[in-house]
Amino acid sequence: MTNDVAPEIDPHPDTSPAALQALRGDALYFNVAGSGPTFPVAQRAAERFRTWLNEVGMFGHVGYAAYNAALDATRADLAAALGDPSGASRIALAQSATDGLNTLIGGLVTPPGSLILTTLEEHGSALYPLRRRAELGDELREIAWHRDPDRFLDEIRTGMRDGARALVISLVSCKTGDVLPARQACRIARDAGAIAIVDAAQALGQIRVNVGELGADAVVAARAARHRRILGSRSRPL
Repeated sequence: MTNDVAPEIDPHPDTSPAALQALRGDALYFNVAGSGPTFPVAQRAAERFRTWLNEVGMFGHVGYAAYNAALDATRADLAAALGDPSGASRIALAQSATDGLNTLIGGLVTPPGSLILTTLEEHGSALYPLRRRAELGDELREIAWHRDPDRFLDEIRTGMRDGARALVISLVSCKTGDVLPARQACRIARDAGAIAIVDAAQALGQIRVNVGELGADAVVAARAARHRRILGSRSRPL
């Protein structure tokens, strides 16, 4: 007879370099978001839950109840990590940051031919769906980052004065590692009545991320917390 209690996820796993090293001893891994080894601590936790779930049956009442409870705990955990401890209901789980960005960008409800602002620092996960919208009739303006925040924000303001309806911006560039002035850019967008989407996939775990301070309509990030990736919506629906 199987145990109906799902295995607990360690809230304080060993995150020392030795525990996280998934490569052989003579190699080091430098993060390339879409590829690389899975941390051993994450592998072990995922395998414990997978083994238990296979024993009780995913589609039985025990499996569903435990799975939904784990998802609830994941949302609460992620909301707290993002600076919104009471915001679990504003967290949506997706398969990847790419999935989240495609969902948000593809689902933007704006008038045909709308101007959308983004940057040349964006990952293909954002640029591809944005450029597809441009192929279908929207106007896309890709703003260069010259490591000059004042110049960059002036271009954001110009775009908003030109009637931009949305802004898609990274918090940390996937190309240079620079921290972009996303918080200020989001404020400019929101003051103009535009939708602001922040890609924080490269930021989470590297710098502090607080969705309340960012002031975006949606923040997308990828994180190994409880072995799920997230799309976190902060405020009004898109």
